[in-house]
Amino acid sequence: MNKTRRLFVNSKLAVLILIMPVFLLVSSRYPALGFKLFDQSEAVVELKVKAAKNLFDYKGTTLGEPVKASIFFTDKEGGKGHYEDLWFTGATAIGLNRFSELSVPSGSSVAIAIGFEDAGSAAQVQAAANASLRILLDLYVAGHSVSRLEVADDDTARALISSLGQTGFVESAAVLPDEMVESSLSLSVKSRSSSRLYSLNYGVTQ
Repeated sequence: MNKTRRLFVNSKLAVLILIMPVFLLVSSRYPALGFKLFDQSEAVVELKVKAAKNLFDYKGTTLGEPVKASIFFTDKEGGKGHYEDLWFTGATAIGLNRFSELSVPSGSSVAIAIGFEDAGSAAQVQAAANASLRILLDLYVAGHSVSRLEVADDDTARALISSLGQTGFVESAAVLPDEMVESSLSLSVKSRSSSRLYSLNYGVTQ
């Protein structure tokens, strides 16, 4: 190898060494940008939402018909676990029954797959939004990241985004291109039918 060739190779190596720490920092802090130096495993947490019919069917009740949200996960050995059941009336959580720890593989990027008994029910969509945020916080505390929420179609995605908006999330499309914004949390909602991905931010300041 001649001297010019050696200098060229050494220059490329020096540049790689200089940019690698920056690349790793950006990748770890902003996983949504899609920078992947190492393959990160993905885990799926299932959220199944349905009406809890006749749960409070007695004279004098003012709670109305509640909604049940059940959370399931796949553990490190590939077995399916039941994390907890939540009950909601409107946006208010009225009950919780926890069955086990949320034992998804360590360091996983988690997708929350949401299924509805009745996707057209505003109460069920609102319960799904609130349950998703509770799962998200539990996962972050355990050191996991959440890649997205997944629903069946675009109509359901729009309804879920509307409910998340009531908790403080702002869709990225609602922010003007020339506005400088900061947010404390980013979240994506994906429609399985169209593969469209909607980006949301929480705690937006301008």
